[in-house]
Amino acid sequence: MGSETPLSNSQPVTWLVGSHRQSLGPGPSLRASNIYAGYGKAEVLFGVSIEVSPGECVTLLGANGAGKTTLVRALTGIVAVRSGEVTLGTRGITNLRADRIVRAGVAHVPQGRGLFPTMSVEDNIRIGGYTLARRSVERRVGEVLGMFPQLAARRRQAAGSLSGGEQQMVAMMRALMMAPLALVLDEPTLGLSPMVRDGVLELIQGARGAGIAVLLVEQNARSALEVSDKCYVMRSGRIVYEASAAEALGAYEQLADRYLGAEAGPQVTAESAIDDA
Repeated sequence: MGSETPLSNSQPVTWLVGSHRQSLGPGPSLRASNIYAGYGKAEVLFGVSIEVSPGECVTLLGANGAGKTTLVRALTGIVAVRSGEVTLGTRGITNLRADRIVRAGVAHVPQGRGLFPTMSVEDNIRIGGYTLARRSVERRVGEVLGMFPQLAARRRQAAGSLSGGEQQMVAMMRALMMAPLALVLDEPTLGLSPMVRDGVLELIQGARGAGIAVLLVEQNARSALEVSDKCYVMRSGRIVYEASAAEALGAYEQLADRYLGAEAGPQVTAESAIDDA
């Protein structure tokens, strides 16, 4: 396992949107409208509605088991939506296969990174370009690796030998290979040192600055709010609070006391049983 070293951005944020999208202007909003979803007979989400605009970072907060990851999975085609609608701009993407949602422009970085540990850094990143034309893949790999010289220098090293922070960066770089319109991140700083966490948050700010709609699910609530424009808070499968990030930071102590502690109930139990969603 490598050591935790800072990973600095060596290129302007325009690379994040890809050379083939830089002239297209602002992208579409990612929107969930009145979503109900769950696992088996257990309902987890109850009429959840959120919106993430292009160039905006929205943080989704809540205690463990509140429904955050189930919502992320519903947005990205992993969990079936039982009622409601998911859209990317004017395009309906409700219950499309996950690969079709990726092709539509929604990239997902799941909790736990999901890397292939025995494959090289470069090959893990290249996998993210499967939606691109073959001739575009090598150019895009170069753009992505060019962001972090430290990782570019270790492009042929097994991904599993990297530090946790470096692996998280590889997972995010893989998602950005397709130059997404929307980026959905589930606990990207979990288990990282403060120094490396700051590097991940810097990359998120870069994505926002490049016009990508960013949905951030994060336990480090204060740090997430500092890089966000808006926040939603979930409790027992429902949105119970919505505000600008600045407003949420101003009321952070009350917000944390009321919504971000441990909670119980049948909805929480149902979701917690499926990967602590």
